[in-house]
Amino acid sequence: KSVPEADLVVIDECHLANSDSFTWVIDQYPQAFFLPVSATPHHKKGFRHIANQVVYPITISELIEQGYLSKPRYFAPTKIDFSSVKIDSSTGEYNNEEAAELLRKSTVYGDVVDNYKKLADGMPAVLFAVNIEHSKFVVDKFNSAGIPSLHVEADTPPTKRAEAIEKLRTGEIKILSNVGILTTGVDIPFLKVVIFARPTKSYNLYIQMIGRGTRVME
Repeated sequence: KSVPEADLVVIDECHLANSDSFTWVIDQYPQAFFLPVSATPHHKKGFRHIANQVVYPITISELIEQGYLSKPRYFAPTKIDFSSVKIDSSTGEYNNEEAAELLRKSTVYGDVVDNYKKLADGMPAVLFAVNIEHSKFVVDKFNSAGIPSLHVEADTPPTKRAEAIEKLRTGEIKILSNVGILTTGVDIPFLKVVIFARPTKSYNLYIQMIGRGTRVME
């Protein structure tokens, strides 16, 4: 493996820079100046391997006040007790299978559809599900209720993902469901609604998901 020479290395989405592949690249530039950038600079391992100091140049509230982000409204019609769901020791997240099973046993499926109709009827929405099976199940529920919806996942070709987002833009579909591929670095400025049909213990993931709905449409 070889890397190009550089005096300055800019790392976008640096909260992901703790993987082995990122660490290998970073090690190739012992003398370079690093500028890591992220909207969610929070990681339990820290950023000492790439930065001597973390700078917070602006807050989300300030970005909203200055018109760079839209001000979200929150609705939490359904509250589910996830205390019985195990935490995955390798990820620090809720166990996907147990969380999905709890959701299957609850009334959240019907509540998601009913509350979309009540609060955001007809608005373009991205939905975040627990796992692929859960995502497809929720999409079936929306479609059965006459609300055109699609599911995309990691195995969905990029062209098909782009087509799905375009269908959401044109109104051909109203709900685009996924698990985790429409989080970081996805720009859907026309989006009006973000539906959290999954729990998370990750502040970074939460901010990234909600960020899909805060872009200002120019």
